[in-house]
Amino acid sequence: MAAAALGLLAACSHPAPPPAQPAPQAAEAPVDTTVPLAAPPAVRAVAGSYLLRTDLAQAPARRRGRAAAGGETVLRLSAHDAAHPDQMAGQATQYAASATIPGYANQGRGPAGGATATWWPLAGDSVVIRVVGGRGNRIELRGAVGERRISGEVWFLSIETGNTLQLGTFTATRR
Repeated sequence: MAAAALGLLAACSHPAPPPAQPAPQAAEAPVDTTVPLAAPPAVRAVAGSYLLRTDLAQAPARRRGRAAAGGETVLRLSAHDAAHPDQMAGQATQYAASATIPGYANQGRGPAGGATATWWPLAGDSVVIRVVGGRGNRIELRGAVGERRISGEVWFLSIETGNTLQLGTFTATRR
């Protein structure tokens, strides 16, 4: 009897098994944030290559013997997310662009090598195309989208002074 009591006491001295856990729920698959989401149809409709014509006020660079302001260049608007969005734009979704504004902003190789460009749609049929120059100043093309063209105003945003000046107008015709 003493042996049975000792056996019962030994059996009771082990910790109780943990309570049964509920079956694990199937976890949601993690979202891959490195793959860009498909652009909305309105963005894809505007994306493309344009011949950009600007009519601008005299550029400060012209006085120093550089390129004349205005003229014709190529504007490219992509439906892909911008690799280097402008943090000062106040716009979460920005798309890649390639633009040169002679006398004001020349397209370079990214933030360290010159100008970068992004664009985004606004409510209705308007877009903003922003070119950030090497010194951080911005040129904005603010325009309305038509069937085969975008037209509007060109603005200069100075980082040093905070001033915003209208430089002239632009028309971008789809190529």
